[in-house]
Amino acid sequence: MPRIIRKFEKDRVYFISNRVSEGLPFVPTILINLFIYGIIARAISLHPNVKVCHFIFMGNHYHLIIVLKGDPDALKSFMEYFDGETAKLINRFRGRAGHNVWAKPYDAEPILTFDSVLEKIAYLYLNPVVAGLVASIKEYPGINSWKLFTKGAIRSYRFLGSAGLKSLPYGGISKKHTCEILREKHANTNFRERHNLVIDPYLWASCFEEGRGKTNEEIKALILDEVAKGEKKIKRQRDGRPVFGANELSKQCFHKRYKSRTYGRRSICISSCPLLREQFVAEYREFVRLCREAWLNFKETRGPAIWPPGAFPPARVVFGSCFIL
Repeated sequence: MPRIIRKFEKDRVYFISNRVSEGLPFVPTILINLFIYGIIARAISLHPNVKVCHFIFMGNHYHLIIVLKGDPDALKSFMEYFDGETAKLINRFRGRAGHNVWAKPYDAEPILTFDSVLEKIAYLYLNPVVAGLVASIKEYPGINSWKLFTKGAIRSYRFLGSAGLKSLPYGGISKKHTCEILREKHANTNFRERHNLVIDPYLWASCFEEGRGKTNEEIKALILDEVAKGEKKIKRQRDGRPVFGANELSKQCFHKRYKSRTYGRRSICISSCPLLREQFVAEYREFVRLCREAWLNFKETRGPAIWPPGAFPPARVVFGSCFIL
């Protein structure tokens, strides 16, 4: 499928997802969790105009709900840093160098309606329940923002980086090996500063007229209700079949072979209102047309071109001059 041209806009809510090309590297262990939480915390600290509302990591993919509060380049920079550091970490633990970790570029779908954001938040937190890993999101040991959202706690993490890391052994990651790796990284890393992992779980509501009149407690109640309904429905569908369990999840091998055969369909936007969707699609098509015109002009002249707001122009090409001595 052709790549969708990105258009980032201020005060817009985005549902961002990405998937690794192979394996299940996001094993819910203390070691993996600390490294990934450190990357998220530093990414948030370095990009104050990108507000992370909710997130979750499954075995081979992640979902983020983000609000862009500043220049479109901020979200582009945030994702380049986040995916880049995560890929370097996975390659180090796999004992590889330069391997393409991600199956494709990340998806960033704008969400146009209040109801659609609620649905996506519930979908995000119900992922491990639908997959039969745990009975409730409360039991999920993987990387997620549920406790940050429900308890309002703020935790700080050190960005440990990936330099000097060696390939992880096959099998489960023991506590002894975890302590050895963390002790060595804490002693040798150049990054000493701790970053607060702060999320804004209610900020997305201010992007919609329907949400501006609601308090944080009202929005929280709506999200909890959606998740509770989803968990009850899934429990009935399972018909007494046991879940995999948090303990077994943490024992999985980091190098486990797995390749997803299904990929979600890419969409230009997410909306429960057909009229809003039609309007957005029309604006997006005009945006794409202007981008193509600018690109053709850039190719012909190699000079400055007029790009529409929200677009990401290609890097300037530096031409060398030949001098006859």
